[in-house]
Amino acid sequence: MKIKAVLFDIDNTLFNTQVMASNSRRNAVKAMIEAGFDVDLGGALSVLSKIVRKYGPNYDNHYDRLLEEYGLAPNHRVIAAGIVAYHTTKIAYLVPYSDTIPTLLQLRENKIKLGVVSDGLAVKQWEKLIRLGLQHFFQAVVVSEDLGVSKPDGVLFSRAVEMLSLKPTQVLMVGDRLRKDIYGANKAGLVSVQILHEGSSKRKPKNQFEYPDYVIEKIGEILEILV
Repeated sequence: MKIKAVLFDIDNTLFNTQVMASNSRRNAVKAMIEAGFDVDLGGALSVLSKIVRKYGPNYDNHYDRLLEEYGLAPNHRVIAAGIVAYHTTKIAYLVPYSDTIPTLLQLRENKIKLGVVSDGLAVKQWEKLIRLGLQHFFQAVVVSEDLGVSKPDGVLFSRAVEMLSLKPTQVLMVGDRLRKDIYGANKAGLVSVQILHEGSSKRKPKNQFEYPDYVIEKIGEILEILV
């Protein structure tokens, strides 16, 4: 059946989340050190990474926990310095991959409907789309928080398909993660595409549902699939 819509993950699909996060955290810790946090940069970054893994990326008090790990009492100046540096750097790195916008424009020109299926907090994911300048491209945006489930739950993919008034076999899903994006898309009956940007995880599928229908290295290659 002819593909009539393309759904996208956001992080590490439309823009480089890994680079944004690593640089933002590095600059945050640097700013905290400049504000009086007397630690080694490399060591503190390692500790911060463990905190992020433990509490998740959407936790609000990473830097409070970082000070605690060093046996220090809360220091509002140090914490604020980290928060400001993090967000300043984050905004600077919130830019689409170079071929994201040209590809979306071409897909729209070809009368292909566009949508997003993303895990995360709705406000934060919408903030990314707006800062990336991409929000106006999508006719369907589904974020896990709004439905109370996370990928690979098929409800997320099915809701997006429903919003576009299409059948699953008419919709192509593009994402970087086998377990979250490919598994979920395959289980929901969509056509699955794994995108492997430079630095992406390249682990092997663990079950039949983690095998993508297509593998690409740049978003622009979607156009070749749709020919």
